[in-house]
Amino acid sequence: MKISFDTDKDTFDSAIATLRAAYGIPVPGIGSGGDIDPDGPGDTVTDDYYPGSWTRKRLAKFAEYLAPDASEAVRYIAAHAPAVSIDEVIEYMGKYLNIEKFSGQEMGGRMSSVGFNWKAVPGAKAAPLETDYKYRVYRMDEGIAAVLREVMGDPGQSS
Repeated sequence: MKISFDTDKDTFDSAIATLRAAYGIPVPGIGSGGDIDPDGPGDTVTDDYYPGSWTRKRLAKFAEYLAPDASEAVRYIAAHAPAVSIDEVIEYMGKYLNIEKFSGQEMGGRMSSVGFNWKAVPGAKAAPLETDYKYRVYRMDEGIAAVLREVMGDPGQSS
């Protein structure tokens, strides 16, 4: 696993919590006591705290907000985390939607829901997945992917 921090955007506490989560070290005062996260009204910070300030509750809300086609793409990406080829996802979505010659532009239209919806989740500070155009892959943190697989189900299932 690789972890990076943006010192201009990430708070010190967020960076420390991410490091602790990555190494499985409990965050003192967080998790067992169910502290309230001030960035997410009604959201409880627990020991399952993921990069980008994602929690299980926030990821469930994100999944709920997604358009059906974007939801299927995110399910597929989560099932193949930490990285899956953009071309593979485009091919999968073409078959899933029964659209011959499904294009990258069509895929981008479906994936715009991801960009719009993660920003609508209170307290989330980064997208739950990254589109790496240089290497033509979608990347997703393993912890985030595990939660999304749990709340969204397997690819090919309706949400």
